[in-house]
Amino acid sequence: MGKILKNETEICLFRDHIFGRDLRCSSVLKGNAVSRFHARISWNGENWCLRDLGSRNGTYVNGRLLATEGVFYLNPGDVILFGDFEEKYLFSERTPPESCLIYAGNDGVEKKVSLTHLLPLPSMERPVATIFAGKNGGYFLETESGELLPLQHAVPFFVEEIKYTPFFENPPDESPQTDTSEMTGSSSAYINFLEILVSPDEESAEVRFHKGNEVFSLNHKVHFYLLAYLARKRIEESEAQENTLKETKDDDNGWIDCEVISKELMMNRDHLGQQVFRIRQEFKSIDPLIAEKIIDRQLRGKMRIGFPASKIQIKKMK
Repeated sequence: MGKILKNETEICLFRDHIFGRDLRCSSVLKGNAVSRFHARISWNGENWCLRDLGSRNGTYVNGRLLATEGVFYLNPGDVILFGDFEEKYLFSERTPPESCLIYAGNDGVEKKVSLTHLLPLPSMERPVATIFAGKNGGYFLETESGELLPLQHAVPFFVEEIKYTPFFENPPDESPQTDTSEMTGSSSAYINFLEILVSPDEESAEVRFHKGNEVFSLNHKVHFYLLAYLARKRIEESEAQENTLKETKDDDNGWIDCEVISKELMMNRDHLGQQVFRIRQEFKSIDPLIAEKIIDRQLRGKMRIGFPASKIQIKKMK
């Protein structure tokens, strides 16, 4: 991605990056010499292009005033002034924009991985955390405890002492939809019915779900047995509440501590995390929204199946 340096501060460029005093700018600059919307740096598919946006005090490149209608193709080493002769910006990198994570590998060499929906960290084998793509260009990090954290452009975060820095190709939409509320809620609003067929040996399961007039089938896999386990727990709790006439919303039940799950299913936490990720991957091929919600996570290390008991049916395979 393109980069600009101001003193020791690095500015990572969006595909279309506006500089100015207005709070809506990609980079908000201070100083009376800077206009509200001063200049734009954008990627045209081959080059980073600098344009002045009719600023009052002009935009300079390498000491020369850029014409209002002019375009300057930037190269590393170019010095830019946005109206203020005291504030110099150095164009330092001209690689294309992309949404990605930058991190240091075990060998100390900087590595890059593209930001995608359902990206496991630090690896597929050890999905301690998962990145989800939001609806409007944002990304969220789900930690092992179930906490959802919005990622911020060029702001580092850590997973198992590995430092990751996310970069976005485009700025996320700042509407309320990009809030973490978009990642929560019951998946029952998107699915009519869920069937889980458990193998006779209680080691694997097959999944069928009904969405409108369509029926989707996922072939039996070992990791689907975790889904059957979670479904049984939610159904049992729901039935117990009905028998005691206890007034509890179905949305409040079915939560199980991950330590309990690991003990009862005889697997360690890494293996449990792998199974959760594989289940989500299976559903992602059919419906990414259901993939997000098939298993709910909660702070303090609890999880449950993402559908209420009334929309789940468990059967034995014949």
